[in-house]
Amino acid sequence: MSGPVGSFLGWALPQRRLPYPAAVALLAVLYFGSAKLGLLAAVAHGVVSSAWPPTGVALAALLLAGVRYWPGIAIGALLLNATSGVSFLGAAGIAMGNTLEAVVGTLLLQRVARFRPSLDRLQDVLALVLLAAILSTAVSATVGVTSLLLSGSTPSTSVGRLWFVWWSGDAIGTLIVAPVFLTWLTTPRRREPLARAAEALTLLLILVALTSVLFLTRISYVYAVFPFAIWAALRFGPRGAATATLLVSSLAVWYTLNG
Repeated sequence: MSGPVGSFLGWALPQRRLPYPAAVALLAVLYFGSAKLGLLAAVAHGVVSSAWPPTGVALAALLLAGVRYWPGIAIGALLLNATSGVSFLGAAGIAMGNTLEAVVGTLLLQRVARFRPSLDRLQDVLALVLLAAILSTAVSATVGVTSLLLSGSTPSTSVGRLWFVWWSGDAIGTLIVAPVFLTWLTTPRRREPLARAAEALTLLLILVALTSVLFLTRISYVYAVFPFAIWAALRFGPRGAATATLLVSSLAVWYTLNG
């Protein structure tokens, strides 16, 4: 295993090549683990979340490693839903929707947009938003809600609201999580000067402190984060912007759930 496959599914064992079954199993574990985190923000039926990280994990995995690794997503999604109080029929349907979402998103980006995972072009960012976050996520929301409806897990009166929450949660997961994997795993590694590393650490600490202050005090000026997010983008490029977005968003979700 080499190239992008090694970058995403083999980084845990950088000096060894993972056989296909092991890589699929690793992706299933990654999907399952990130989904468990996503369930902390579940708002309906124990499996519908306002922010769904595994969507970003799945998309990044197929973009970097290849569509042929889709069974890892299917296995991880099936195990997650089957152990979250959903009937097996419903869990299988949801897993199918989750898998199709990642496959459709990957194919749209690669074949329609000629997508470059490094996100160093405006067209790549727009494609990620329009084709993956907005369009392909509708597949999972539609199949997932239909599965819950047919399995008797949700009444027909809540379908519209449930679909929107599902779709928006997957879209958020795509935009927050996928760029971190895409930018960090496609940019050549290099030794950063000590001053630049110190600057990055300082910026991260400022973002953590500022976000915490905004959520733990009566100060509600959320725009205070913007200058530091811009700092991250200007000084550290797509990787910096993606990392800052993930950090602030994760803290926001955490404080909201525990506030």
